[in-house]
Amino acid sequence: MDLEIYENVSIIIPTIRDDIVTIESIPDAAEVIIRRDDGLNRARNAGVETADNDWIVIADDDIDFPTETVAETIAMIDERTLAGLADFPPLRWVIGRLMIFHRNLWRTVGGFDESRPHGGDTDFAIRVERACGEIVRLNRKTVPH
Repeated sequence: MDLEIYENVSIIIPTIRDDIVTIESIPDAAEVIIRRDDGLNRARNAGVETADNDWIVIADDDIDFPTETVAETIAMIDERTLAGLADFPPLRWVIGRLMIFHRNLWRTVGGFDESRPHGGDTDFAIRVERACGEIVRLNRKTVPH
């Protein structure tokens, strides 16, 4: 697998923990941004704002990073696509455990809604759809939690 794609990827891990398991499995070429801002959506937005790269991955702090899945997903999506782990039925969007998108999409929809203490991932996905973006749902089993 070609890991060079990670030279153009910023991985944002919003957390309040000191021990961040996810870091151990992230490819070395990727930029890793840890954000401990007050509020999950504020941390997500601040991470995107400070990222050096345009391909953004939001990841939980306690997962085994799915290196191959993320690389394959970035290779198949475009700037108007939000990819992420499939939401729990009956919801049809994606969950914040793992989300992949281009910075331009984030700008188009106005980022994550910082006024929401919960559901920012679903709200973001709904606004992507309303902006005529595509949603790619990845199997939740690819990233155990």
